[in-house]
Amino acid sequence: MGLYRRILLLASPALQQTSAFHRASWLALTTGASLHIALIDRDATVDVEAFLQQRRQWLDEQANVLRAHRIGVSTQVIWADSPTDMALALIADSEHDLVIRDVERDTPLLPLTLSPLDWQLLHRSQRPVLLVGPAQRPVPKVVIAAVDVSVSGDQQLNQQVVRQACELADACDAVLHLFYGFLVPSGIADDFGGSLFAALMRNDREALEVLAQQFRLPAAQVHFRAGPAVSGLSELAADLAADVLVIGVDGGGDASQPAQLGSTVRALMHRAPCDVLAVKRLDGRSSGLSAAR
Repeated sequence: MGLYRRILLLASPALQQTSAFHRASWLALTTGASLHIALIDRDATVDVEAFLQQRRQWLDEQANVLRAHRIGVSTQVIWADSPTDMALALIADSEHDLVIRDVERDTPLLPLTLSPLDWQLLHRSQRPVLLVGPAQRPVPKVVIAAVDVSVSGDQQLNQQVVRQACELADACDAVLHLFYGFLVPSGIADDFGGSLFAALMRNDREALEVLAQQFRLPAAQVHFRAGPAVSGLSELAADLAADVLVIGVDGGGDASQPAQLGSTVRALMHRAPCDVLAVKRLDGRSSGLSAAR
């Protein structure tokens, strides 16, 4: 049984088949998962029932097309004064294995532009969240999993990140790459190039190779780069024309403050050149972006 059995799509209020809509439909089709499409919206200037009926009709039309392709689809239209709170409540009360949502990008060459709801999802959702920008390729062909194999890294989170990346890559017939950014600990900065530095680098490189072997990834798809994780990962994504980055994120703190996600995650989200799949530990604990220390 694959990781994805139930997928939740937070549909665009614009009533359009967006990139996230196509990505969710494709994953449901290829994995055999059921797809629940929720449209959360409000407009204080119109008749509520007519407003909701228009959206129900549009969703029913889309669902019927998907059902013709043997995708199990359910739909839901919700009027909410606070769409953000309603979306978070819907996710918390459900048992979906993956949440998918559109995010904006001003131009194809610029990073994703996250809304307050996107930050809240990254911070509070205990389900993996796939943030999908306007796609250049309808189906991902290059996926990068970012891990932290250092002694201080969260090894359980590493496993979850790579499993999610494998599931996504398999569903899309994409090439999966594994990335780790080796950052010299401040305590041995004076030993740069010395024996302690060399030992730490060797240990981390070997740990990355072991993880790659566990998931049967060839050496050409394993990337060990010295330096800050954010810049290294962003550069690799650009070099490979990656479609999705899979990262581990921290789940603690005040959800109203995106900064609680940690500077590394925030920096990556501001620079990510492609879609992002954010994964948390199953028990809700995490150590921040799994590619960084």
